[in-house]
Amino acid sequence: MSVRKWIKGAIKRPGALRSTLQGLGLVKPTQARIPMKVLREAARGDYGPQTARRARAAITFRSFRKGKRKS
Repeated sequence: MSVRKWIKGAIKRPGALRSTLQGLGLVKPTQARIPMKVLREAARGDYGPQTARRARAAITFRSFRKGKRKS
């Protein structure tokens, strides 16, 4: 794995956070992105330590896109 693709290796179970939050009724299946409010709530640890870890990682990864265009 190259140094530039470290995020791909860091995510062991893609979609796990979304499916957990959908199961809790916090995210609808039709939503394109998980709202930041929901991510911050999950990052506090209210829904378990693993979900909190995944939410904190999602917040970090989302910050990498700042200033970049969606394409």
